[in-house]
This record gives sequence, C-alpha cells and structure tokens, in this order.
Amino acid sequence: VVQQIYMMVVAKKKGGLLLLYGIILLFGLVIIVAAFTKEFEAHYLIAILFAIVIIALFSYNIVKYLRVPNEIITVDNKGILHLPKDVTLDPKDIIDVSYRCARGKGITYHWGEITIITHLESFKFDYVADCEDVSKELTRMMYESKQSK
Repeated sequence: VVQQIYMMVVAKKKGGLLLLYGIILLFGLVIIVAAFTKEFEAHYLIAILFAIVIIALFSYNIVKYLRVPNEIITVDNKGILHLPKDVTLDPKDIIDVSYRCARGKGITYHWGEITIITHLESFKFDYVADCEDVSKELTRMMYESKQSK
C-alpha cells in the first residue's frame, strides 16, 4: 500500500516584484541610450554612471528573486517542513522564528524575509509573501510539536 503525501504551502514567494525590477532595469537602459544619442557632454557622464549602478543593482535583485522557489516552505501530512534545496526539518528542532518586513520610503510591506533558527543551523528566506503570518504559523507549529513530545 502506497501512502500519499499531501503538501500544504506555508510560505510563498511574493509575486509582482519581477515586473517592478524589470521596469527599473529598463529605465536604466533608457538613460544610457538617451545619453549616447545626444552629443556628448560632461553631465551625461553622471547620468551614465547612475544608470550603470541602477542596472547592476537591479540585475542582482532579479537574479536573486528568480532563484527563490514559488513555494518556499511546505509541510507534509506528517508535520515535517520541506525547505528549498531538499532540506527537511522537524518543527520541534526549531529554536526561533523571526521575520523582517520589507521597507521603503517609510512604507512597510507585507512581504519580507523569514529566519528559522535550529540547534544546528539557521535558514534565511527572502521575498516571502505575508511574512508575519508565516512567522506566526511556523512558531505555532514549533510550540505544538514541542508540546506533543
């Protein structure tokens, strides 16, 4: 008899950021193209350097974002957490769960990063949607598993 394992998603990747990062990257490319189509002047050099910094930063952000799986943390019907890179984790091994919401220009967003600390190592995940709710759910799972020892 083969037992089916059902997976419930605990943490998902925040959607929509790829579009935002792509638009900003395109803005940097437009600045460079505009600077080179005009007759070269000294102040265009500042615009080109600014655009190069924008392109470098947001290229890094795009690569970092694309490396995060859509389902970051799942839990099977046995209560075992499944993390990226085929890491499995029993909730009773968790010592602490913390989160940090993304911030920008005085605005706090609902997405951010989650940190799970165990006896052996810690795991940090970026671009987690609803990171506060995910942190609460992981903390609840941690305490429930420790009570049922």
